[in-house]
Amino acid sequence: MNLYVLRHGLARERNGREYANDDERPLTAKGVERMIRQVKGMRALGLTMDVIVTSPLVRAAQTAEIVHGGLRKPGRLVTSDALRPSEHPASLLEELSSEYSSEDDVMVVGHEPHLSGLISVVVAGQHGAVIRVKKGALCKLVAPRPSYGRCGWIEWHLTSRQQIKMG
Repeated sequence: MNLYVLRHGLARERNGREYANDDERPLTAKGVERMIRQVKGMRALGLTMDVIVTSPLVRAAQTAEIVHGGLRKPGRLVTSDALRPSEHPASLLEELSSEYSSEDDVMVVGHEPHLSGLISVVVAGQHGAVIRVKKGALCKLVAPRPSYGRCGWIEWHLTSRQQIKMG
């Protein structure tokens, strides 16, 4: 499986008065505009997806919708609680193995530090971060059989700026 790991775009700041529930924080206008430009870079790479799996939090769901709307072949778009920031990467890896093992190209859209933990488990076999995923960054992992523990490797990692330049 080609597993594309995408962190959500630029989001509104945490503000207890405006967003009492952090799950509701949306992308900023700049975050939306940058993600649209990033998708052009993804298209230039020829990326297609069989499925895009997103966190239910607003900023990740908005990011996933932009990607889904911009790819030539976006596949289906699904939401998963296994991508909530509080979840352990084991939950997502179990879901990927049970629900999407027949898919070739899967994108997950989520949050830090969850995504760096996921990459660390796949690449190094342990949860301690081996990589930092900045907002809008996209990492391609190859995980022939997704499971908890070392099961794959990093093919490439692109910042949001690099993706924009490619588009």
